[in-house]
Amino acid sequence: MRLFAVLVAVSLVVLPVSAAVADPSREHGGQVRHALAVLHAWDERRSRAWAGSDERALAALYVRQSSAARTDVRLLRSYTARGFVVRRIVTQVFGLRVLRATPDRLVVRILDRVAGGEVVTPDSTVPLPTTRPVVRRIVLARVAGEWRVVGVSGSG
Repeated sequence: MRLFAVLVAVSLVVLPVSAAVADPSREHGGQVRHALAVLHAWDERRSRAWAGSDERALAALYVRQSSAARTDVRLLRSYTARGFVVRRIVTQVFGLRVLRATPDRLVVRILDRVAGGEVVTPDSTVPLPTTRPVVRRIVLARVAGEWRVVGVSGSG
């Protein structure tokens, strides 16, 4: 419980809380829940693409010509070339702020990190290293009924 309190305090320091967040209305709370659901579903699809070493499925999580997609696919290729498979990627969210939400566009600022998973090598299975928490701005667009990442910017 003490760790949770520290993490919440850190997230509040890094992600400034507006008056709407400090006193959440139903609409704002609904936006945050919706954004978290979109991100968790996207992360799950990404984890499956990585576990299957599926470049096409990974690229399909992003809009066309996305530099974030090129970076993610390049990283997947580097793991695959060494005979590694990354399974069960776990993303831990410490804080989230909805900057913009429309039916077809979602812009969030998030404090998160990779907090689990495993790398299967030809010889063994090792834990995926936990990353340090980073603040990112993520833009998603609904394309053909699915949320896709347009861009990611920030300290990560």
